[in-house]
Amino acid sequence: MLKYLIPFAIIITTIQINAQDYKITTDEKNGEPLILGYCPASIIIDSLFNDTWATEYNSYQPDFETLDSLEGKLEDINIKIVFRSTCSDSREQLPRLFKILCE
Repeated sequence: MLKYLIPFAIIITTIQINAQDYKITTDEKNGEPLILGYCPASIIIDSLFNDTWATEYNSYQPDFETLDSLEGKLEDINIKIVFRSTCSDSREQLPRLFKILCE
């Protein structure tokens, strides 16, 4: 458990310190690109998630009945997304979340 908390704490600290900045580095363990800090969605879509973004985004079918019931209730809501760019769950779920938010 501790091995997951340390990288998470580093990412959170980086986000706090560099509120408007990000950098792309390499994960030392698996060699994959790793985003550190606050970044725009375009960076996620265009670089690190390029291989899975379109597939997940296009194939996901949200429950439109539920989405319709939420219409107008999310206007003053701010969402902060904390994820690990090398995480398979993030690569699967983040495009789906964006599809929900953009529909």
